[in-house]
Amino acid sequence: MGEIGWSKVFLTPRFGPRERFAFIITDAPLQTDPLVEPGTLCDRCKLCVRDCPAGAISATESVKVTVAGVDLEWGRFDEEKCAAVYQAGTPETSPFLPEELGQKIQNLVDMPPGQERSEMLAYDGGAFGLGRQLQYCKNAWESYHHPGTICGARGCQRACFIHLEEQGKLENRFHTPFRIRKPWKLG
Repeated sequence: MGEIGWSKVFLTPRFGPRERFAFIITDAPLQTDPLVEPGTLCDRCKLCVRDCPAGAISATESVKVTVAGVDLEWGRFDEEKCAAVYQAGTPETSPFLPEELGQKIQNLVDMPPGQERSEMLAYDGGAFGLGRQLQYCKNAWESYHHPGTICGARGCQRACFIHLEEQGKLENRFHTPFRIRKPWKLG
């Protein structure tokens, strides 16, 4: 069906990073297909690393697993950084952040891997208790029991999609290129 990209997002030849799989439950007899050869879609350009506002994807450290005799690898991923920036953004990407919370999130983004982060994830309110501090996070949790995305998946999905589109690797394409302007940032 596809391959895991450096960002740890599953990529398909048809849609790239623009689709999700949750569960496929069946008792139907299925014939297996061979795994997609790693590198078919993800060429390790690491634009996902460059464009992730959380700095959540490592450019150098990776996770390696073997599935059905095929070696798979993706960048080490920092879930805490991703969760905080996904829900609230950074001072560069969210006009809604109170200054104090923006500084906490920026400190987290700047924090090296493995450093103690005892105050980070309290999942009943998201990172830093965002569900209690920011109305838009609270509304997202109450409306559809999932955090809203403020970072807009800039690295893990948009940078990847744009690169795959430019490479001509996707079957499903927009009539005009997805990105026609430089990505914006706040002051």
